[in-house]
Amino acid sequence: MSPFADKIRQFVYLYKQILKRYLPANAYENKVKTLHIKRKDLKNTNDVDLFHIANRLLHDIEFWLATKHLPASEYSGVQSFQQYVKDFVRGYTISQDKVINLNQNASKAAINAIQLLNQPPSAKTAEKLQENILTLRQFGNQDQIEMLMKALQKRAGEQHEFYSPLITHLQEGENTSPTPTLL
Repeated sequence: MSPFADKIRQFVYLYKQILKRYLPANAYENKVKTLHIKRKDLKNTNDVDLFHIANRLLHDIEFWLATKHLPASEYSGVQSFQQYVKDFVRGYTISQDKVINLNQNASKAAINAIQLLNQPPSAKTAEKLQENILTLRQFGNQDQIEMLMKALQKRAGEQHEFYSPLITHLQEGENTSPTPTLL
């Protein structure tokens, strides 16, 4: 079981406690069935389905907050719970039927790109660098982008024709990949 799955199951458990506290028994049972968060439903649920369940919970909480008196929801902690779940889920996305941690994915791309800088310039190296730059542009933070930029600029002094298009690609965040010139 992944850490993502563990955390989402924990959120579901906490949300069920909130529902149980504020809903009559029959409404609670209907809500749990509607959201597909019964224990037996969650037992063998994969990460992608859990991602969708988390988003259903967020939607349900937003609806609940919109229809209930706001000070009561603040007192109950529902708003802070919603924000906590939202912040957690925002750090993930679905790609190729897998749940991807955006920060980990960006860090991996940054490390791969820096390692590739030690490879001899080639079309294959340029292609892999472009893939990692694209990942960083999509999911990386400013520190990761700046770190790679400094490394590329340092290498550009040695092979300007090869690294210059990669620097441009990183600066502009283009979805089109420039082609470095090989000497």
